Amino acid sequence: MGFNIFSKATHESEVGNTSFDKLFDLNKSNDCGCKDGKDGQSITVVSSSLDESGNTIVLFSDGSTVTINKGNNGADGSNGSNGINGTDGTDGTNGKSISVLSQTIDSNGNTIITLTDGVTNWNILVNKGTNGTNGVDGTNGTNGVDGIDGINGTDGTDGKSAYEIAVLNGFVGTEAAWLLSLKGLNGTNGTNGTDGTDISTLPYYNEAGTLISPSPNPCSTGKTYILTHGCKSGVPTFYWQEQP
Repeated sequence: MGFNIFSKATHESEVGNTSFDKLFDLNKSNDCGCKDGKDGQSITVVSSSLDESGNTIVLFSDGSTVTINKGNNGADGSNGSNGINGTDGTDGTNGKSISVLSQTIDSNGNTIITLTDGVTNWNILVNKGTNGTNGVDGTNGTNGVDGIDGINGTDGTDGKSAYEIAVLNGFVGTEAAWLLSLKGLNGTNGTNGTDGTDISTLPYYNEAGTLISPSPNPCSTGKTYILTHGCKSGVPTFYWQEQP
């Protein structure tokens, strides 16, 4: 009669090293007078799991395991064709108009703008800007026209005379006596003046203003000469001026 022998072997396949059971079929007649052996126990798969490297670990009922190495990544598949366009969505509800409800400035100078859609209000804070730099000075304006004269003021009260003021300050006596008392002390003697110029040595000028040299003798010329103080060559000068 024929029978099967079940044994383990390792075979290298195209997808890597894979451990599996290989079954050999042997047909042999029972002419040898041998007795049949005991029936073997079937081996079943208890569980399978993945290790941290992605390999598959198969556990058999007899406690043995087989590791099936993780295969290489397959090539990327081709892109699928585009799907058909979806149907248009329904129209949304109309939006509400927003308007400026108010605009105020807080204590720090920031602007607060309040917006509303008629139902809900929103506040927007606009920070105060920094101060700008000072501008350059402008040019001076032209002088204005003179104003009209003001009206005359009223006359003031008469002031006190110098004599009355002297009496208020303790002077005793009449105004005449006060006037005499105003005489000051004698001054110091003045210095002697410089000697004057002898008029006979002064120059003579004719009617045209030309210097006559030598000096003429009025008795022989019959002319009259008047002593004159005038400017000659930018210098104040005394000279005799001939008269017509």
